[in-house]
Amino acid sequence: MRDSREAVAFRVIADHIRAISFTIADGQLPSNTGAGYVIRRILRRAVRYYFSFLGYKQPLLHQLLPLLADQFAHVFPELKAQQDFVSKVILEEENAFLRTLDNGLKRFEELKVEQNTLAGDVAFELNDTYGFPLDLTQLIASEKGWTVDVAGFNVALQQQKDRSRKAAAVDTEDWIVLNNQGAVRFVGYSQTESQTEVIKYRKVSAKGKTFYQLVLQETPFYAESGGQVGDQGTLQFESGAVDVMDTKKENDLIIHFTEQLPESLNGPVWAKIDASRRRKITRHHSVTHLMHSALREVLGNPCRPKG
Repeated sequence: MRDSREAVAFRVIADHIRAISFTIADGQLPSNTGAGYVIRRILRRAVRYYFSFLGYKQPLLHQLLPLLADQFAHVFPELKAQQDFVSKVILEEENAFLRTLDNGLKRFEELKVEQNTLAGDVAFELNDTYGFPLDLTQLIASEKGWTVDVAGFNVALQQQKDRSRKAAAVDTEDWIVLNNQGAVRFVGYSQTESQTEVIKYRKVSAKGKTFYQLVLQETPFYAESGGQVGDQGTLQFESGAVDVMDTKKENDLIIHFTEQLPESLNGPVWAKIDASRRRKITRHHSVTHLMHSALREVLGNPCRPKG
């Protein structure tokens, strides 16, 4: 005798809530990649079961956390210690998926399939638009006696990746070397401006826009690093001034991004950062570390910077 759908749903929920709760308490958060995506898929599968088979349309899993934490308090005390944090993470994930689950299931009911096979591009639409992982789509399809064209799904997924890669493609020309004098010197810890010269530059095209990258022999511009954004400012040449819109690192180079070039890059250049902006960024960066320290002191180790 086969179990009822309700009985299956209860077992799935009991199993899945343990899996995701212990993993989140251990430091792994739901995400769109890697281990985090496995957690998200498990959680969404459980949500679908209580939504469809138990008729429960509100977040449920997070409500089970207190009972689970008590049951395993002597086996896995980390969950009890982080109960509120884990519950909030699960609730956020449940709310996010429930917003699209109902529409996704309605879309499923509207589908017309040929030879009991769900087309790969439709399976990809369910994934891309409604957040249905492929295994969830396969599960729902199997309940209807359908199979899923996995090969077609993979083709659609690869096409999307190719489109994204093409949109993000950067066309970088070769460096034009003007003066090769060895290592670049950063003087920005003690100076906000400096007389220097351009060592080399190149033209870069991305997303339909063209900009330039300049490397200076000596620079007060701080390159994006350690969570602090790069400096902005101006480069004053004999033939005119250009604005530096960003500063980044590439290997041992400090690269200054500009939207234009002066008439001539030869000769001395006066590099000057936006000192007021630097001070504001430095203060905010320091406050971020202080706030993180305070959060860890109050809430414990689960508080970790994530970018």
